[in-house]
Amino acid sequence: MDDFKELEINGVTYVSSKLTATEGFLLKTKLLKLLGPCLSDILEEIKDKSFSELLSLDEGQEAEELANEEFILKLAPVIASVISNFAHRLEPEFFVTTLKEVCEKAKNRMGQVSFDHEFAGDKMLNAYRVAGLVISHNFGFFFGTVGGKLKESPIAHGLMKKASQKSPQG
Repeated sequence: MDDFKELEINGVTYVSSKLTATEGFLLKTKLLKLLGPCLSDILEEIKDKSFSELLSLDEGQEAEELANEEFILKLAPVIASVISNFAHRLEPEFFVTTLKEVCEKAKNRMGQVSFDHEFAGDKMLNAYRVAGLVISHNFGFFFGTVGGKLKESPIAHGLMKKASQKSPQG
């Protein structure tokens, strides 16, 4: 893993550095607590479906043939359901403090990122991009690269494997 990874947003360069083991495990635990229900919902959505049914694959088509964008589009109904359920259960304070903690692991030209200053007003969406930088840099091996190789993440691979083991409903 590279020690540093950069992202430029509107002329500001954000830098993620490798977290210490303690920081990494603590942060990953919080992210799993935040995202765990989503993963559970995904498994619930796919448990009774064959892989071909889940992805609406054409006969003889393999999931590996799909580009990342096609893969995501095929999973869109599952993702929409999961996001809806996630939003209903989301604890705002835990979400915001976790997002803030992730973003403040990055640095900018002034040093430490100040969450409330950097992402105020019309810059709120930039917080997700900076969080994506930190997560993909430090946990890409686990979550898959944010905005990148979703199909190649261990989680997606496990879901694909589980779904492919289901027999088609007759």
